[in-house]
Amino acid sequence: MEVVRCQGFTPFAYNRITDRLLFTARNLSFKRHTVRVVATDEAGNVAIRSWSFTVKK
Repeated sequence: MEVVRCQGFTPFAYNRITDRLLFTARNLSFKRHTVRVVATDEAGNVAIRSWSFTVKK
């Protein structure tokens, strides 16, 4: 597992074996949030993925 720095956020971890990112967010408000991940490889190829979720009481 490697730790990756993300612009303006606490580092997250990427597990190459499971191909998963792990990020623990704290103190999210009770509302809808959108996550957007932009990944660029050494060749300059870009992949963008986004998804939304809602934090409820």
